[in-house]
Amino acid sequence: PTSKPPVTVVILVLLQFVLFAIFAFGVNSSKGSYWINLYASLCLVPAHVHWYSPLTYSFLHERVFHLSANMLFLWVFGSSLEDALKWKKFLSIYLGSAILTGLLQVAITRITHGSDGLIPIVGASGAISSLIGMFAVRFYRSKISIIGLPAKVPAITLLVLTVCIEMGMTIWSIVQKMQGN
Repeated sequence: PTSKPPVTVVILVLLQFVLFAIFAFGVNSSKGSYWINLYASLCLVPAHVHWYSPLTYSFLHERVFHLSANMLFLWVFGSSLEDALKWKKFLSIYLGSAILTGLLQVAITRITHGSDGLIPIVGASGAISSLIGMFAVRFYRSKISIIGLPAKVPAITLLVLTVCIEMGMTIWSIVQKMQGN
């Protein structure tokens, strides 16, 4: 439980959903091509990285499920971190993590995929993963209730599980691309 409301987390969550809605409605409006071009210019494209895109990509999501999952994890883990770190440090870490993980993904894409450098990267998953890792380190003794499970899960177990799932999905994606699927 937090001692203060997680204002920064709430603002980030609301901002993400508002931006998603603006782009969704914009794309389906009479000026759809404008909104598509704007969205594309804000994405992180490994072959053509703009100075602002290592941050802006993390405020864009392709699907509502991806956005909702990221925001759920931001709410669950970010609230305690914001309370412990205070809002300025929390926001700095969140934004820094978004930039760092975006640049890391660009580097990995350039090294491993070559032609995939034109596929845009969007989403806050890197920043959220960083927060989950920080939560597990800072609150390693914490146990987390997960809907549907009869027992609480240790934070460190959740971290290991998250890393395994993320790495598994990455390896699966690489294998699929190598097989031409």
